[in-house]
Amino acid sequence: MRITLEIDYQDRSKNTRIMELLAFEDFTPAGLTPINTELKTEGLEGETLAGDSETLDRLLEFYPSYLEIRDGGISVFKNTIYGGLYKFFYLARAVTDGTFWMLGSSISAMYDPDVNASIPGEKVKIFEFNR
Repeated sequence: MRITLEIDYQDRSKNTRIMELLAFEDFTPAGLTPINTELKTEGLEGETLAGDSETLDRLLEFYPSYLEIRDGGISVFKNTIYGGLYKFFYLARAVTDGTFWMLGSSISAMYDPDVNASIPGEKVKIFEFNR
């Protein structure tokens, strides 16, 4: 499963188009686990976490400066971001079917706590796929 995150950075209050030291977290529900495509044992040759060739004209690729992948989600860090719309995606594997609560994503400037945003969580259903 591909999880896509869109980031819209427009700073109208400070009249600047640059933000430094950005961090965001996306938490996966209990039925999903993020896949580290850098590991050869995952069997995903040719896949990468950041960017792909299907970028929409209005979206820029978001390449992280540093990325942490854990069972419960991912943490993405970027040294500098310029104003605009970005997309970032990662892959996750369904590990069990059921109904789960997915925590919302959050984004913030690491050294400026007044610059932050989050989206609320929601219920997610994972279905078993029968062939």
